Amino acid sequence: MASNLGTNLRTNWMIAIALIGWLMWLLAPVLTPFIAAALLAYIADPMADRLQRLKIPRTIAVVLVFLLTFIGVGLLVLLILPLVQKQVSALLAALPGIIAEAEQVWFPRVTEFLGVESGEDIGFGAFIARYSDMAGSWASTIFLSLTHSGGALAAAVISLFLIPILTFYMLRDW
Repeated sequence: MASNLGTNLRTNWMIAIALIGWLMWLLAPVLTPFIAAALLAYIADPMADRLQRLKIPRTIAVVLVFLLTFIGVGLLVLLILPLVQKQVSALLAALPGIIAEAEQVWFPRVTEFLGVESGEDIGFGAFIARYSDMAGSWASTIFLSLTHSGGALAAAVISLFLIPILTFYMLRDW
């Protein structure tokens, strides 16, 4: 009797967890901005609390936290962007050598290890020669898919505007 009751309880819990997971999956596009805003408000709350202890009204403290956050993120972007640009340009400059080394050193080892015959049609050069004429059609297909997914782009833009507003009000009323 007791083991039957435990099995039923476990089954009910598994069904409840599965239903909650399914509901969360269905509501993910709606819940994502709220969850992100709650997380950001949770992270920024200690700073707003400290400012409030200094006799600054909560709304002004939240505005100051937002300003400090935007300034910090802006400075971070200004510091990281040149580094990323240098790294990408260095990668693009080194890419032909990397591809040549891969074709000369690694492809023979991999083909030998896998037991595949090495031929003229194996390698990056052969791939580019074979599919370079299709690059234009690939680009147009990608562009068409991006234009058809305008709803997803609109949802992302709306979320970008909605998250700071939700964060402000959650942080103010926390």
